[in-house]
Amino acid sequence: MRNSTRHPRWTQSKRRGRFVLWTGVLVVCGCVEGGAAAEPRAPIDLQGSWYVLVSYRDSTTAAPAEQRWEDKVWTFEAKGSRLLWTEYPVVVFADERGRFEKLASGRVIKSAGAAQPNPAHLAPVESGLSVNSQWARGKSLKGDPQRGYRSGGRANRESASVIGYSEAWEIQHLATLPVFRRSDEMSSGRSVALAGRTEYRSEAVAAEHPGRITGAFSRDRVQTGSFLMIRSGPVEFASPKGKKLRGHGHGHGHGKDDVKWK
Repeated sequence: MRNSTRHPRWTQSKRRGRFVLWTGVLVVCGCVEGGAAAEPRAPIDLQGSWYVLVSYRDSTTAAPAEQRWEDKVWTFEAKGSRLLWTEYPVVVFADERGRFEKLASGRVIKSAGAAQPNPAHLAPVESGLSVNSQWARGKSLKGDPQRGYRSGGRANRESASVIGYSEAWEIQHLATLPVFRRSDEMSSGRSVALAGRTEYRSEAVAAEHPGRITGAFSRDRVQTGSFLMIRSGPVEFASPKGKKLRGHGHGHGHGKDDVKWK
């Protein structure tokens, strides 16, 4: 049974028989706006954990006007001259109400609509979230805060019978409005290369505390929308069933030490 009760973590309402997350207008006070050229400042120190929430529309679906959402946790760690960027696409909240709904068949799916966290929802983000590293992936990027960072993105060996795939991650403009970009390419000796790009282009950075970034999101120009990026506390690792695991590298493939950086 679907519940229209307002929960403290995600504001929700009934609309056309669907479970919808209410979207408010995001206002960030004291921000550097993207409408004009941003003034240079000290580059943002990305090290640590960030909660990333994306609201978007997908023009390739049967309902292109429908708002959708996804969230993830990014972590950044300096290793000598390199920056390790890891993405955890499975975020576990203690209270998942308002984020997912259960169908009559028993299947659990994401709630329809765009997502906008309220203050009660941000509380656990700031203290630190639980993640599942089962589908985590990461890249080792070379560079520095002034020039930006980029991974190698070297293609796998390809031939007429083998498909090659490469993926490059990069971070630019840390001293103004950061851009996080991922480019991928797939090809073989018998086919035309297929290329894709996912981009998070910042439009505003909180001036009083650079722990909140907002901007435009685009994936292959067919999924477009906005993103909110908030600095969070240290991550904890959870099992596939959502149970928290203490320490790193525990849980047979569900800890930090099992993520491979390329």
